[in-house]
Amino acid sequence: MGVTALLAALSTANAGNVYINGVNATGLTNFELQDVDVRLDADGDVYIDAPRYSIEVQAVPDPVAPITEPVTEPVADPVLETPEDPVPVAAPVTEPVGTVAPEIEAPAAISAPPEPLVAPETWWLVTEDNGSSGHVVEVFIAGTAVATVRSGDEQLILDVSPYLAPGDNIVNLSASPADMLGGGVLNVYLGPGSNDAGTLNLAAPQLTFTRRATDDPAGTAQQLTLVVP
Repeated sequence: MGVTALLAALSTANAGNVYINGVNATGLTNFELQDVDVRLDADGDVYIDAPRYSIEVQAVPDPVAPITEPVTEPVADPVLETPEDPVPVAAPVTEPVGTVAPEIEAPAAISAPPEPLVAPETWWLVTEDNGSSGHVVEVFIAGTAVATVRSGDEQLILDVSPYLAPGDNIVNLSASPADMLGGGVLNVYLGPGSNDAGTLNLAAPQLTFTRRATDDPAGTAQQLTLVVP
């Protein structure tokens, strides 16, 4: 009888205990051992010496009692009571730690705009075009572009007082390059004058810039000084 058959027979007959390498293996079934020595003692216990096998006994954990959920009584929905006259509550304003609230300054009084340095309608730019063609003149006062004069445009009468200050005022006049110049003379005047009921009375111009058909078509630039008392 083989070892496997012996174990099965002992298990069926409820014989003595079975020890494999000194470890109680009673009840072990469907396991084949080879190259072992078997002996029985006077009590019917079977001892099997199996050098090729390692037998370990693992502890069986205690059964865990099932966890039952506690029975809870149904809770009635809460009733929200609204006071008759609710009082609004303002959230407190908190300052960040370590900061100082800025001081609120009273608004400054609004003052009247300053008077212009030069009285309006006292200094003028006036153009005179005698049938010229091809001219374009840019006029700058103290670095500010105030007018562009072109041949064939209507006469320009412009109050340049807002661009001036008492004393010396630098005026730059620049004639742009042109493919062809022709016709009569184009003049740009700057000087004092007065507006009398819509009629300009211009005194002798202080500055005059003239362009002719015979001028260099490459253009030119001129810097003049307009003196305002």
